[in-house]
Amino acid sequence: MFLLLMVWLPLAVACSSGTEAQPAPDLRAAQAQARESGKKLLIDVYAVWCGYCRQMDNEVYPDPVVAGVIDRYFVRVRLNAESDKVVWFNGEQYTEAELAASFGVRSFPTTVFVASDGSPIGMQPGFMDVPQFSRMLRYVGSDAYKSVPYERYTEDG
Repeated sequence: MFLLLMVWLPLAVACSSGTEAQPAPDLRAAQAQARESGKKLLIDVYAVWCGYCRQMDNEVYPDPVVAGVIDRYFVRVRLNAESDKVVWFNGEQYTEAELAASFGVRSFPTTVFVASDGSPIGMQPGFMDVPQFSRMLRYVGSDAYKSVPYERYTEDG
């Protein structure tokens, strides 16, 4: 019994430490938080059946480097691209599926970036590993995308 507690307690502390960038509870709350904080919105568009989406959730988003970059620059929210659940974005009502389609999402996972004022920045389809994803997050989060082509940004580090 003591051994079980010794294993469980550090795990519980690690899980509750706040190092993982948890998604906001819903899109309206995420937009309000982004507006209030001046952070950008990161919309993680997924499909329930998508293996690469699960891989991003299990391996990439929990990574401390990725979580730290998200925490610094973004408010994260998840959007099920095949759901009829009603969400609000920029004061308009959509289903999650309609909103994903309005962003132009055609594959999963897709990461959509939105400025704190609700204006679109861009999107990146496909699975990315931790180094690729953290680089992309820093590129968008730091506003480097406004002045430096991504290819040059990745050459510089």
